[in-house]
Amino acid sequence: MEEGVKGLLHARKFRSSLFLISYSGGRNEHGLSLVDVNGDVLKSVGESEGPAGNRLNIPWYFALDGAESVFLVDRENRRVLLFSPDLESSVELATRHKGLRYPRRVCLESTGRMFVADNWFDFKDNTFSNGQVLVYQVKRV
Repeated sequence: MEEGVKGLLHARKFRSSLFLISYSGGRNEHGLSLVDVNGDVLKSVGESEGPAGNRLNIPWYFALDGAESVFLVDRENRRVLLFSPDLESSVELATRHKGLRYPRRVCLESTGRMFVADNWFDFKDNTFSNGQVLVYQVKRV
């Protein structure tokens, strides 16, 4: 893995000889990377903090569907993104404007439903509370 990338959040075997990892380790170290068996990064998205486009802010968790599309929980941007298997394109599936508060996990059903575990963060008490599971129907283009 690249020198200086720290804070591995989630990793999963992807395709036959690749791995997909999400990481967060500082102001400009938020990303999702496709890595080979030698640890070489083949493709990354994110890498800098922020809500615009493919910029990420604590890419907390991801799930893969049968086509190996990537459903990524971008926690601090309060959204779920859908990435193509090659990480070349993405679309927002769920956002704070569609009811998300601080998403934590995503789970997929073969019928096209996406379940998102979500919480509210109380800055005063520094705790998560009022958990909920939101259900979205994912439409493919």
